Amino acid sequence: MIVDYLGHSEILLNIENSNWEIVKILSDTWLSDYSVADLMQRNPILNKDFDKIKPDIVFISHSHMDHLDPYSLVKLFKKHKPILLLPETLTYLKDLLQENLESEIIILKNKQTVNIKWINIQWIIFPDWMNTNEADVMTLAVWNDNEIFYTEVDIVPPDTEEWIWYIYKLFTQKNFETRLYLSTRNELEWNLTIIDLPEEDRKDFVIEYKQKRIGEMYQHYNNIFALEENGIKANIYKLPGFVRGFIGQWIIFPVLDYWCDALKLQIMPLDENVELETEIAGDFWLTYPMYSLHKFEKITARDSKLSKALDCTYLWKWRFIFENWDLKKIEKIPYVDGFYFKSKQDLSVKFKRTLKKEPILWKRKLDEKEELNKVLNYLNTRFYHYQHGRIDANLKNLALENDGKYTICLIWDKKYFLTWELGSNWFSISDNEEDYQEIYYLQDIVDFIDWNIELYSNFWSYLEPWTNIYLWECLWANFINNDIVLRKFKKHFNLAKNWLTPSEFVRKILPR
Repeated sequence: MIVDYLGHSEILLNIENSNWEIVKILSDTWLSDYSVADLMQRNPILNKDFDKIKPDIVFISHSHMDHLDPYSLVKLFKKHKPILLLPETLTYLKDLLQENLESEIIILKNKQTVNIKWINIQWIIFPDWMNTNEADVMTLAVWNDNEIFYTEVDIVPPDTEEWIWYIYKLFTQKNFETRLYLSTRNELEWNLTIIDLPEEDRKDFVIEYKQKRIGEMYQHYNNIFALEENGIKANIYKLPGFVRGFIGQWIIFPVLDYWCDALKLQIMPLDENVELETEIAGDFWLTYPMYSLHKFEKITARDSKLSKALDCTYLWKWRFIFENWDLKKIEKIPYVDGFYFKSKQDLSVKFKRTLKKEPILWKRKLDEKEELNKVLNYLNTRFYHYQHGRIDANLKNLALENDGKYTICLIWDKKYFLTWELGSNWFSISDNEEDYQEIYYLQDIVDFIDWNIELYSNFWSYLEPWTNIYLWECLWANFINNDIVLRKFKKHFNLAKNWLTPSEFVRKILPR
């Protein structure tokens, strides 16, 4: 199989079907420069030729715009009409996608295996173990008689007996010669945090983060070996032909200068992550091959050495050919010119992000009373029920920690306070409540509900640290906000078909 890694979580898989034809499967579609509703920037930005990519199948894992990108989809489907695979969690988008892309759409059921173009494909959606904004993510498995490919996409599968065994069963259904498992590493929240820390605090913060990651790695292997000790065969890392690839989701706070020092403030470079994983796996006597899919200096294939070492430190334009247990060869992707950048960690740089001391999209006429009631309605019809159902931070417990009340402050020309009390059935407007737990610009919340911004756009706001959390997370939850998501994609498909670029959209909003 051949893997073209296109940055972030985008993969073009080339795999042979039972008719000895190569089938090209594009997993996720964000190939634009910006994730427009998040106002976040892609890294690397690729110089690509959409007319030459030509996938046979396009898979969309979930509805965040760094995975489902109308601007890339319009260009991909302009001349070529691949089959579009859509998770059942996104069924509500089928008509909109059909209208704009005019291609065959197949809705995927959880754990369902289908044969498309004589290739076996299965999708897996995992149960939540805590409330996150990734509740609708589907992962992807593809296989023929000789090879299997699996990608986590944007989540880490639960470390439970049920799912460890399920993945093992998936990888052992045939006597595969090559078993490629693609893991995703995403440190966006930590990367943004380290940008804002004083220079003297960054080193300790990195040490703390690495200790956290090391603990997670040890726990993962302990869980697998605990099952083995109980007689349950579930260790995919011991399987013949198993190889693990790592990709890094480098979505960043936007910088107009691509050589900006912000790029050196990543919390843990992907290569270092792989080195740690290799070391810890060795403590469990596991020596399976691992590779980071962006940088290769010296690689030894199973049966022969590569004739020349490739140093890809500054390049993201390589395809990776996996065959018979291992990485066999590296060559250039023909439809990507690449993008050069330095990514070496440097904690001493002076860069800090510029935050807005005003709503992100504030230059609009809004009726104050109408917009306040719109947010109040959202709190009572969605947030109230969502937060009551949380295991980790339900509304009852949050109120118990604050004298029986939970208050959200909204800033307009003055401050408004929306409060829920123990024993009441809804939020209501309260007077002179200076003791609040969350604070937002009212216009930002309205913009989110009206599909203008979403997800990481709150990182632009200059507000009190750690006081805009749960309401924003509820708005993130696409699972309960399908109407907002649908309005958002209607807007951006219209813009994309009128040839507006994501760069033009975001740069209008960027603070100067």
